[in-house]
Amino acid sequence: MTRYCVQHYFASKDALLLHALDRSHRRMEERIEARARAVGGGDRTVLATILDELLGEHPRTRDALRIHAAFATREVDERARAILTDGDDEIRALAVRVVTDAGSSDPDTDAHALLALTSGLSTEVALHGAPVDRARRTLTAMLDRLAPATARGPAGDPE
Repeated sequence: MTRYCVQHYFASKDALLLHALDRSHRRMEERIEARARAVGGGDRTVLATILDELLGEHPRTRDALRIHAAFATREVDERARAILTDGDDEIRALAVRVVTDAGSSDPDTDAHALLALTSGLSTEVALHGAPVDRARRTLTAMLDRLAPATARGPAGDPE
């Protein structure tokens, strides 16, 4: 594809980058929704599935995480900020609900810790090549501490 072809569709480099951000984010969001529907179950299972997807095992999720990281280092406008934070409130509310149901004495802090851990682990996986299995074990251990599952199935999901 030539530079002229790209310039025909995008008025600027920022417009091209914003399009890439939006497209990668939407694809990641679709994978999260599909996985959450497929596992069914309660809030804890859905939260575990969402956080697992955010770790970046899927190549397109890793790409989306890299694009998110690139935008995080730039001064962004409201359109980019809206994409970068799209879905965050829903995931945070779900995490608060899960740790509250598990008896947390400080659900806001515990939910934030869980989401911050996921963010840090996903950065290690997407940007530094850390093994996703190690990130998953770390995340699962923290989720088990904050919201223990009563019975574990063969895949580690509550039965």
